[in-house]
Amino acid sequence: MVNLFKPKSLFLANYIKNFSVFEKDCNLFINFATFPHIGPGLAFLRNGKLKISENHMEINPTKEDHFNTIILGKYTSPVFITYNGYVDEISVNFTPLGINYFFNNNYSKIAPENFQQISDSEWIDFVPKLFSTPDLKEQIDLLESFLLSQFRELNLEKLQQSIDMFMDKSEDHKVNEVAEISGLNEKTMRRNFKKFVGCSPVLFKRIVRFRNAINIKSINNKIKNITSLGYENLFYDSSHFAREYKLFTGRNPKSFFDSVSFLGNSEYPYIFL
Repeated sequence: MVNLFKPKSLFLANYIKNFSVFEKDCNLFINFATFPHIGPGLAFLRNGKLKISENHMEINPTKEDHFNTIILGKYTSPVFITYNGYVDEISVNFTPLGINYFFNNNYSKIAPENFQQISDSEWIDFVPKLFSTPDLKEQIDLLESFLLSQFRELNLEKLQQSIDMFMDKSEDHKVNEVAEISGLNEKTMRRNFKKFVGCSPVLFKRIVRFRNAINIKSINNKIKNITSLGYENLFYDSSHFAREYKLFTGRNPKSFFDSVSFLGNSEYPYIFL
């Protein structure tokens, strides 16, 4: 149903994990829950009208062209998406800091809610150009050229080092330790995480741990024991594992893993409703 494409530009690959595109005219009468993410996503849509509430986005196809650009905020509990039929959609899936390099405002400013439409005129004007050709290769080329034109330089190397440490699967790094190693004042690091990542360092670390457990469980089918899975991903004990999964998914770990499916690969989990 969804195809993933790595950026052709090696430069863009530093900031963008992949592009995701629905297969043409696939059956999109679907309703699903999706879960807290490590890096933000942005979606371009044609021929769809949106209904947005705090934790639900509904997309309804239209016969006429109707363009939207949606950014997902840093939600910390499940959000719900409904497609009432096929719409043209291309999504950009960024690294944790990546989106900040393509807008004049930081992530927390442009995406304070779970779902929001972009108000930047250059992005709004680009969407009809993106869908001016039906050829997917040309669309991706247009998108990469546009993203390169929007790039701005930022000095976020120390913050990136902090993120890399929190994403280390082998060690449970403490916030003060990460701040010291990356050369950031702890207060400054917390403030920058809120601005550029959309959440606190502690919450980011928890989301990373949650998503790492999903990836391991989905890739390694030999892992059957939920308790072992929790320990492998640096949860303190089984009750800690259960509490975190209840918070992030609304389900206990067993119920979640029995129900979860994936868009493209194990990086994009969802549950059909």
